[in-house]
Amino acid sequence: VQKIEELLQRSGARIERETDRLKILSPVSNFSHEFDFDCEGDPRLAMAAAILLKKEIPVNIKNRQIVNKSFPDFWDILNV
Repeated sequence: VQKIEELLQRSGARIERETDRLKILSPVSNFSHEFDFDCEGDPRLAMAAAILLKKEIPVNIKNRQIVNKSFPDFWDILNV
């Protein structure tokens, strides 16, 4: 949850952390500042960050190839 919170905050969303979940108060919109995000070897985090790329949020996903282990065609299918 902590890394998803980081990803959302760095992409401009306003969020509130509750005990075991995150509450999104405002969505990401008109964000243009590029930032790096380290998925720390977790393909789920890389996939979550990839959604931002589809929304044209300029995130540089570090170690993005980790997705290839479980979903080799992910980046081709997503077309980002």
